[in-house]
Amino acid sequence: MLKVLEYCLLVILIAGAVVISHWMGQQAYTWMPPQATAEAQRVDHLFSFLVAVGTFIFLGMVGMMLYSALFFRAKPDDYSEGHPARGSAKLECDRLNQWQTQTLL
Repeated sequence: MLKVLEYCLLVILIAGAVVISHWMGQQAYTWMPPQATAEAQRVDHLFSFLVAVGTFIFLGMVGMMLYSALFFRAKPDDYSEGHPARGSAKLECDRLNQWQTQTLL
């Protein structure tokens, strides 16, 4: 029974994301300047479509992050599967230098 409720919740959330992304796509028409050429209408439609797709992807990613943060937490006082680099100063410094180098590039 719990699986059925999870699937129903998932379907409702996806439907909500579709509705919100469609609404954002329709709102994108108001962001454009007045049409000055014959091609402007096609560009407006493309921009609206891209905004709708981008909104759907954004909502899906934020939803997955929130779901993961809420339901896949470690129990308090559970240190059984700690990060393997914990306590290794050399490895931690190597990671830090790697991130700094990638940021500069």
